[in-house]
Amino acid sequence: MNGRESRRRHQGDRQRVEALLKDVSRTPAEFVEAVGAHEVWRRGNVAFVVPRLDDDLPARLKSAVSRRRRATLDGICDCGGRRHVVSATHVEFAHDPACDATDDNLVAISNEVGVPFRRWIA
Repeated sequence: MNGRESRRRHQGDRQRVEALLKDVSRTPAEFVEAVGAHEVWRRGNVAFVVPRLDDDLPARLKSAVSRRRRATLDGICDCGGRRHVVSATHVEFAHDPACDATDDNLVAISNEVGVPFRRWIA
């Protein structure tokens, strides 16, 4: 397979994943199981891993984690950020830099309130 064919195949794979995520966004999210500090949810035949939302979290961190969970499951964040399929096996999320659900802001909020940050990044 030459470079052009490979790029075309990868583009097709990426488009299929985008279509799948769009389709499953129309189905309700179903809780599957808790695994340590995370939960597994399913929409259609796609599994999503999100940080667990504990009731005892400080309010600002709880809000940020809740926003991160919704963004992961719905594909869109309250800040307007959206999911971006990079490849068939890699999906990124582009939040507004000021959004509390970004990796950096979740870490900063976690540090401010004294809760270990690694727990919140899924």
